[in-house]
Amino acid sequence: MDYYRKQIYDKYINVGLRERVNITKKQLQQMSRWYKKAIGRFPPKDKQARILDLGCGNGAFLYFLKREGYKNILGIDVSPKQIELAKKIGINGVKCQDVLDFLKNSDEKFNVITAFDLIEHFRKDEFLLLSKLVYRALKAQGLFILRTINGETPFSGRLRYANLTHEICFTRRSISSALLNANFKKVKDLPAYHYFPEGIRSSIKFTIWKIIEFGLRIYMMVETGNFKDNYIFTQNLLGVDYK
Repeated sequence: MDYYRKQIYDKYINVGLRERVNITKKQLQQMSRWYKKAIGRFPPKDKQARILDLGCGNGAFLYFLKREGYKNILGIDVSPKQIELAKKIGINGVKCQDVLDFLKNSDEKFNVITAFDLIEHFRKDEFLLLSKLVYRALKAQGLFILRTINGETPFSGRLRYANLTHEICFTRRSISSALLNANFKKVKDLPAYHYFPEGIRSSIKFTIWKIIEFGLRIYMMVETGNFKDNYIFTQNLLGVDYK
């Protein structure tokens, strides 16, 4: 691992994610609602499915899986402080290890592998390697779910340069190209909405966003002359990819 990365990851909570030092139960529940709305339809119904969360951070996604009844879950993160936080919220199936090292040395197979806000921390060559290792670690018809910075949005720089360890951001086309290169058979890219309509306030926000999104879509159609492209304008995008 590069020296500058190690310096930051060793103290990631203090210098990178200070707002998550003392994550509350309310925050975990809010994040669980987001996971449920955004990707809840994709994981297998079998609660014994083996699920690996790469770059698990403070364990928020594993917390969601545990609430949903999944028993066979594992999280990997290179930051010792993040692993400590995960254990504090009751997630015991976590390991402090570099995700590439783990995948290189593990023969275990998984039904689902996830990577939320992770792949932007890799260089191009590292991500190509990661995608091939993830493919190898998946069982037949296995699923790879990821969330990353969307380079197609007008404000991509806000997240791209928000962290010193961010190396790259993707568009739906570039990430699809990389995953198809790793032999994934079906690659689907989706907008990662920051919130979903649940009450009056969130419904108003969501409606305003859809109006803004429509305006951006018209702009792109006028500039490019392409009226059929499925543009994604959310600051993050989701990838749902099948082996």
